[in-house]
Amino acid sequence: MHNDASNYDADVTVDTDEQRVDGHTFERGYDLHDIGEAHCRQWLADIGLSVESWGIDMRDDQHVLGDDKMDLKAYETVLDDDRIVPASLRALVEVKVKSNDEWFGIINKHHFIKYLLQVHAHDVPAFIYMTVADEDDESITQETWIPIQEWDELQRVLDGNYDYYEPSAADQFLDDQIETHPQVDYIFRAPDGNIVVELDTDTGYTRAEVADMLVDETPTVAAATEVSDA
Repeated sequence: MHNDASNYDADVTVDTDEQRVDGHTFERGYDLHDIGEAHCRQWLADIGLSVESWGIDMRDDQHVLGDDKMDLKAYETVLDDDRIVPASLRALVEVKVKSNDEWFGIINKHHFIKYLLQVHAHDVPAFIYMTVADEDDESITQETWIPIQEWDELQRVLDGNYDYYEPSAADQFLDDQIETHPQVDYIFRAPDGNIVVELDTDTGYTRAEVADMLVDETPTVAAATEVSDA
């Protein structure tokens, strides 16, 4: 286990639709997200994993809140008294869905920061399931699974071995230094005012490659898309 960064789990940020442009409301964003998440959940089930929602869905609130968790946890499954139940955590997954390929690979800077903290707080792979969705037929037209790479520089901060930054200031280190992360190609201010990072999508994996990483063999029993209650 890496130095625990889980104290960042409960942090919450607040945003509003006033910051969105060109009709990209939070509600539309959630509609797109639902398309991508449905495809993601189904595929994870197809390779024998069970899926647990982890991030907060706050679309019905007056404001949209975002915690520091990722969208999904994927578990290896076992049979227990003829029920499929989770056995061990295999991956963290964040679903990112775009309406066109112009923004493919681009995410908010503060989101990428929280993903890096989570990958350093867990001993499992973490991915951004980056997609482009067709809203009319709810299909996925482009996708890649971008691994969130652990960063030696961040681990030095978390271990207390970095000048000027204490372990409790890991988020400040990332805010200051994120543009030097090896997966970040570019950082800029989006039209809505948010600072965003463009990730190197060439580091992304195909479904077959991700399956090889997450499952030991082809499942013999169909997995549930949701984790059964223990």
